[in-house]
Amino acid sequence: EVSFGTGNFIQALISVLMETLRNPIAIQSKKANAMTDEELRCYILDNMIYGVELQSQFIPVALYILDPEHKKRDSQLHKHFKQGDSLLFDYVFNGEDMKGKFDLVFGNPP
Repeated sequence: EVSFGTGNFIQALISVLMETLRNPIAIQSKKANAMTDEELRCYILDNMIYGVELQSQFIPVALYILDPEHKKRDSQLHKHFKQGDSLLFDYVFNGEDMKGKFDLVFGNPP
């Protein structure tokens, strides 16, 4: 997300992704059906969610709201949230250039 604030839009996206991945018609791998809800949620957080936020003070708040256990479970989410202007950001996360690698980009409307 290009302006995630405290993560409310991301919360909604996670819910949609969980429902979609649980839908047997929509999934291509049976692995999603074998995961518990918590395992699926962690997988989504660690592999599918990236964000850029202009206000640096929102990043730790969003991390806590979206994944309160992120420090205990060696979450990758903190590596996927960056502070910056989404229009000028280079979209390098954890040393990897992510330009052109996103399937969906969404943002919090003003």
